[in-house]
Amino acid sequence: MSSEIIENQITEQYLSIGKFVVHFEHLFFAMKLKVTQLCGGGEETRLLLEPYSVRNTIETLENLIKIKIGKKTISDKDKVLYKALIKDLINLNTKRNGIIHTTWFIGWRSDNDTDVSEFQGSKFTSALNQKFKTYTAEEINTITEECKILYSVFFTLWSIDNFSFENFELNQMWERTEKGWLEVKK
Repeated sequence: MSSEIIENQITEQYLSIGKFVVHFEHLFFAMKLKVTQLCGGGEETRLLLEPYSVRNTIETLENLIKIKIGKKTISDKDKVLYKALIKDLINLNTKRNGIIHTTWFIGWRSDNDTDVSEFQGSKFTSALNQKFKTYTAEEINTITEECKILYSVFFTLWSIDNFSFENFELNQMWERTEKGWLEVKK
């Protein structure tokens, strides 16, 4: 394998992590916007949310969804979707922490290596234990796609929004399958 191909693989690995970080931050921004909107849209809410971690924001969103569901008549399908959304956000945040808090060994290879499409990361699980994980750029790109889809879910009308239309349901726009979130085509 030529050195140009190896350099392209290494570049793709760096790009995959960088794109993931950018798209996850877009999603985090969208979560904070939705929390602000569900709280009435005031700048006071934005001020209070500013220091929140992703986990704090997801927990706040989950609690707001529970409050809003208690105040409105929401279909069982939508309740399932909101529960799945929170679960997916928690899982994605776990993946994010695994990616962000890892020491990457991208481009570390011997002169004899002919394929560097896989790269390793290392993370200490305790003071004396180190865990290694192997990734490909494609795997990171798949996680990035999850971010992009969830971002789109945040920028659609929700049945619990303060200004939602009567008889509107989230499940009219989105469904959650074993393959992930899919936009409903009508």
